[in-house]
Amino acid sequence: MSEPTQRGFSVFLAKQLVSSGSTPSMQVAALRTLAYVLKTLGEVPLEFKEVLDDTVVAALSHDSPLVRVEAALTLRAMAEVDPSCVGGLISYAVTMLTAARDTISSEKGSNFKRELESLHGQAAVLAALVSISRKLPLGYPTKLPKSVLEVCRNLLMQSNRNPVAAAVEKEAGWNLLSSLLTSVSREELHDQVFDILALWASTFSGNVKQHINQTQDLTSEIWNYGWDFQFPKELQIGDLAQLDKTYNEESIVWSAAIDALTSYVKCFVSPDSINRGILLQPVLFYLNRALSYVSHPAGKEQGGVKSSMDLFITRVLLAYEALSDPALYKSDHGRIIQICTTPFREAYRCDESSCLRILLDKRDAWLGPWTPGRDLFEDELRSFQGGYDGVLTCVWENEPPSFPQPETISKMLVNQMLLCFGTMFASQDSRGMLSFLSIVDQCLKAGKKQAWHAASVTNICVGLLAGLKTLLARRSEPLRMEILNAAQAIFQSILAEGDICPSQRRASSEGLGLLARLGNDIFTARLTKQFLGDVASSMDSNYAGSIAFALGCIHRSAGGMALSSLVPITVNVVSSLAKSSISSLQIWSLHGLLLTIEAAGLSYVSQVQATLGLVVEIILSEESGWVDLQQAVGRLINAVVAVIGPELAPGSIFFSRCKSVVAEISSCQETATLLESVRFTQQLVLFAPQAVTVHSHVLTLLPTLSSRQPALRHLALSTLRHLIEKDPVSVINEQIEETLFHMLDEETDTDTAKKFSVDCEQLTDFT
Repeated sequence: MSEPTQRGFSVFLAKQLVSSGSTPSMQVAALRTLAYVLKTLGEVPLEFKEVLDDTVVAALSHDSPLVRVEAALTLRAMAEVDPSCVGGLISYAVTMLTAARDTISSEKGSNFKRELESLHGQAAVLAALVSISRKLPLGYPTKLPKSVLEVCRNLLMQSNRNPVAAAVEKEAGWNLLSSLLTSVSREELHDQVFDILALWASTFSGNVKQHINQTQDLTSEIWNYGWDFQFPKELQIGDLAQLDKTYNEESIVWSAAIDALTSYVKCFVSPDSINRGILLQPVLFYLNRALSYVSHPAGKEQGGVKSSMDLFITRVLLAYEALSDPALYKSDHGRIIQICTTPFREAYRCDESSCLRILLDKRDAWLGPWTPGRDLFEDELRSFQGGYDGVLTCVWENEPPSFPQPETISKMLVNQMLLCFGTMFASQDSRGMLSFLSIVDQCLKAGKKQAWHAASVTNICVGLLAGLKTLLARRSEPLRMEILNAAQAIFQSILAEGDICPSQRRASSEGLGLLARLGNDIFTARLTKQFLGDVASSMDSNYAGSIAFALGCIHRSAGGMALSSLVPITVNVVSSLAKSSISSLQIWSLHGLLLTIEAAGLSYVSQVQATLGLVVEIILSEESGWVDLQQAVGRLINAVVAVIGPELAPGSIFFSRCKSVVAEISSCQETATLLESVRFTQQLVLFAPQAVTVHSHVLTLLPTLSSRQPALRHLALSTLRHLIEKDPVSVINEQIEETLFHMLDEETDTDTAKKFSVDCEQLTDFT
């Protein structure tokens, strides 16, 4: 869009908010698009300002919490584009928030509900504006942090007599405090650190049973008012008719309080904090009390109570994770372990985790099931699952998700339980680890014929992978052999099931690779030899492909000198599998071979000719038109170039074969193969600069810089930067500066635009 079109479009989107046929979903989409348009345009059009009050600002009092949050995010985007409006927006939000507080104590019915919605909207936009204060080029008033803190203190300590209004105000106060603690530096609040800590005393002290009884009384009163108000990051229950009478508003306040406590921990109780030792004990006391609240309502499965308590448990686990060192809360381990082993002890009632997408090594993503999209937005769209009761977008996050409510609260809880399981596993002694593995093994064996077995396998993979990666991060001593053997047996048992989904295959194989890293050299060599024997004798193509990939993971994790003597036999065995006519076996074997080559280094040099022969054989086969196969072949060629780069000469047979294969696979013009073609150029620049002239490289890269695919432009720019660093004079002689500046002006992807800018600056510096 041209700039005039974008200005007109911003007004059109704003007017959709007051259109008679506009639904909340349409308004959310309009607001999210409007925020993007304003950021892209880089200014707030005058014609948009004229309709701002009647559209976006009015949406802060909409009856849908989703719309209110999106309106706050849109005003945040506007403030980032035009910092001069921040002061006015903050003053307006504080004034309206105060006015709403003054009126809700006496209002009931529809007016009461409208005032609650107004309070929510103003608190949301205030939290959103506070979150960007440090990033504003004009800065912000020095009194802002303390002014906002005073608003928080009033909301939390000066409770309204109306119990429903009091709950809403407290929730608003906690969320606003979370934004403040997340957004400002600790130095700006250092003189308030103890006063802030005291704010949690009234929420997490006293008798637990008494709190629960008060909660039940409040639930009944909320139902009598017929109120379905929600706050940022909390639950959207839906229509009033569907509101469960047992919905527990007090637990939502607890969730907000714990979320704020997590922000406090990250701000003031981090390992480098001066007052860490003094502040730690009160924080641990509050967390211990919150943990007591978790177990008390257990067993209440009614809709509202379950969702709100699930969110509360999730937040409690996140708060403990924020302390970074599990030894600090060792006295609470028993109850935490009881919670985080629930997905294995009660697998039948737990959702399938979505954490593998985060935990799995991104370098293996092309094996599936989540193949990378053209950009981050498409990746997020592919991972979106949605949930009617999911938490609303956090208005103070640096990078809010592209889509509201990406998953259900129950899935969020399972995810956090399993990540916490990993943390707890890594903090145990050998006996404790074996106990954890026994629980997992029993779950795996007990559920083989159950409908929930597949979900349970995924959860097992998440828990173990999280634990092993945590152990690696802590650089622990090699694990005892019985622990390694028990974990190996679980992963192999999963792979032996054969027809499992790619994410479970990847997780189990990667887990076996991590075990090789966590074991000693004897265990690693034995494991590799065992798998070499298994893969040669296996009749199951799925299992054979998984083990071939596992061999690659072992070399990647523990490679180097430890496995140098086993590189030739590994390459031979896996290469023989890669000749299979079974497509799945071929792809997984080729990737296992790739990982082995990348890890082996000079130990692989003697196998180069055999690998190039394999590649040519695949290219000449009938299946060579398959894009995934071409991509796998391209990756192998690039790995070979990295190993023998210095030996590649323009007329050598190795270079000719590599160049011919890359030309063949890129002829189909598929994005995946074009990426490998550009990566081939990058590998030549880095490892074989003598093989091709700078002029030839520039001619190859320039067409890619104007590709419609962000990934291709991104990789081409990285390659060009390496070329400039290697031989700036030759690149300057190509006179591409004007082309780069023109492309920078047209670039829409933020990361790619930054790379364009860096390349332009480098060329300018050398001229």
